[in-house]
Amino acid sequence: MKNYALISKITLWCLMAVGIIVSVMFFFVGGYEAETMEVAGDVLQTPANTNAFLVWGYILFAATIVATLYGVCVGLIQGFKKDPKKTTRGLLFAGVFFIILIVCWVLGSPAEVRILGYEGDGNVGVWAQMSDAVLYAIYVLLCAFIAVVIWGAVYTRLRK
Repeated sequence: MKNYALISKITLWCLMAVGIIVSVMFFFVGGYEAETMEVAGDVLQTPANTNAFLVWGYILFAATIVATLYGVCVGLIQGFKKDPKKTTRGLLFAGVFFIILIVCWVLGSPAEVRILGYEGDGNVGVWAQMSDAVLYAIYVLLCAFIAVVIWGAVYTRLRK
């Protein structure tokens, strides 16, 4: 078990070092790209290391997803060995969550979203529908969170 802690610590320090280096490159080194954009009459310049910063964010996001899925799978396997009934209940909540996501996706509209100064095609079709779905999911999950907090407080008071 001691080796896992050492590997975890080394990994953390390496990720943090790369993150600091990329952040310093983005914020303090380099100036601006040669290309400029004109949006609504204003000239916008892109910092020189924007791509490195974004790629590092994508790498961290992907690593987080992989680590989360790995942890969930290991937890499910161990949960089924220890207490199958409780684990099945957890899977039920995961199923409800995915049903909420599917309903939010269906409610989303693929119609074009008008954005001042934006001329690309990332605001129409699947991307517009995904942005709607994410917003609807946030609203539903926020309401569910508030309801669970209130229910938990009432339930705790009634139990006393």
